[in-house]
Amino acid sequence: MLLFCEISTVPLVFVDYMHVNPKFYGFYILPVFGIYVLANMVSNKLANTLDVDILLKIGLFSILLSNALVLAIYPFGVTPVLLMGVKSLTYVGWGFVFGNATAQIVSAVSGKAGMASALMIALEMLFSGIGISFVGLFFNGTLMPLSIFMSSIALLGLIVMRDLSRVPS
Repeated sequence: MLLFCEISTVPLVFVDYMHVNPKFYGFYILPVFGIYVLANMVSNKLANTLDVDILLKIGLFSILLSNALVLAIYPFGVTPVLLMGVKSLTYVGWGFVFGNATAQIVSAVSGKAGMASALMIALEMLFSGIGISFVGLFFNGTLMPLSIFMSSIALLGLIVMRDLSRVPS
């Protein structure tokens, strides 16, 4: 959900409000995509030694930290380069969340991985639409509504994971 909110909001802010030439927008995204790929590789290596829940928490915390930093620096004025530098932590977070969350969901339903995957994708599309609509309600030409939403969802995810770890098996 957060990825779809990001890819629907950031280009609009950069091109329409920060006046980044659309021809050059890809130069801002390419480095953070590379960071995502590297984080995914690191997460994959760490999966051999760390519990998947820890990797998910690292990812969610990285997303929370990134967006909290955006909220902290945005009022002081930011450049697109600075903004993407701070947002790179969000892409690190996704590198830790995507593969691990998918593996966690698919492995949770023994013998029905296809059904679990289909349900996950359906809910992902539903929540993405809801998330984009919610961010759109508060959109003001800045990344503030997106960052508040992303911080809130990452924090909610961390709280849910903490509470689920306390539930006896």
